[in-house]
Amino acid sequence: MPRGLGVLIQGRTALDTAADPRSGSRSAESRAAAQVAAPEGFRAEIVPLADIATVFAALERLAHRAGEANVFFEPTVLEAAMAEVRRTKGLFLVLVWDDAGGDETDGDERVLAGAMPIELARHRWGPWLSATQVWNHRMGVRGTPLILPGRGTAFWMHALDAIAAAGFPRILLMHTMKADGEAMRGLEAATQRSDRHFSVVNHTPYISLNTDLDGEAYLKASLSARRYRRSEKARESLGKTGVLERKLYTTESEVLPAFCQFLELEAAGWKGREGTAILRKPDALRFFLKVIATFARRGDVQVDTLELDGRPVAMSVAVTSGKTAFCWKTAYEESLSKYTPGYLTVMDVTRRIVDDPSIIGADSCTEAGHSMMESLWSEKSDAADILIDTRPASTGIAIAIAERLEKGRRRLRGTAKKVYHALRGRLAALR
Repeated sequence: MPRGLGVLIQGRTALDTAADPRSGSRSAESRAAAQVAAPEGFRAEIVPLADIATVFAALERLAHRAGEANVFFEPTVLEAAMAEVRRTKGLFLVLVWDDAGGDETDGDERVLAGAMPIELARHRWGPWLSATQVWNHRMGVRGTPLILPGRGTAFWMHALDAIAAAGFPRILLMHTMKADGEAMRGLEAATQRSDRHFSVVNHTPYISLNTDLDGEAYLKASLSARRYRRSEKARESLGKTGVLERKLYTTESEVLPAFCQFLELEAAGWKGREGTAILRKPDALRFFLKVIATFARRGDVQVDTLELDGRPVAMSVAVTSGKTAFCWKTAYEESLSKYTPGYLTVMDVTRRIVDDPSIIGADSCTEAGHSMMESLWSEKSDAADILIDTRPASTGIAIAIAERLEKGRRRLRGTAKKVYHALRGRLAALR
């Protein structure tokens, strides 16, 4: 290990000692909550995530207006995820305020221009080498910060200044951030202006939906003529076994009972057998029930259902954040798999989303390579894991070392997973 590595990336910072009750220094919360002055009418602060209620309304407005929607950073979702975490002491919320406000103030003197949750990742690269990272909770898929349109550069400059000034570990790791949009362009501009360095350590393409076509035209363009005819024939054949109806539930009184039906349908399938269904995981059940109930009151949940003789045989649960739909969950009755009811339902979901003028795009919440979604949605977006040196006017040495450590960590974890699954397969074969 190179001499001075711990100093370069602040492996053990003042924040580490502050968390120790034996230390006489200020606590992490009191240090991180200190406001950081920022020029050009912006001001940044870092507050404990446990205090999210104090900025809930502002954060909710930001989520609905963000240039790139991210339902996983909505305050309702963060609260529900935080409730399932044993310790919240190391979780914080970076907030950047635009004191000028503009048209988005709703009468207030300032507007929340950007926000992202972060956490202290202790010992990420060894006993003395910690990092700061965006908090991607267990239910989260996307790590893109919430930023108002046109505020990307200002957000990153002041957010990074705040993290550095608060004494967090120097290197910030962003997980699964949208890498082909406004947030990335803002990061590039901000790091160039402040002479900071960043490095993309991993790309993860994911399936998305963005088109100017109508729903039917989009499906015909995405699917081969043979695949389209085969799907419609499957729908016709399924309809001959009973009364087949497509239903959409969107009101609060409809959504909650429909979601409970979805939970039962999912648990009856392979996810239930493998123990990964929501009903089999108490923490996931609590999380989804809280989020779905809250979003349903806002009218931001859509449950698409294919029903045969009054019973659901396939269901899809989607939520809307801002003008983007996020397709969270799909389940189907496996005894009818020859009719591909799950596929037919996602076709219906696609038509509905594309034909909805209030929605400008959709995130499948699945990575590229998912056979069903990839055959239906032809667009892809790019998510990236990014290392950022929060210290301005840096030489690039720290980010180069962090990149090497992070890639080595990932290789080691990948090897360990392969060994684990190989051993698990052999043990299963012996039973």
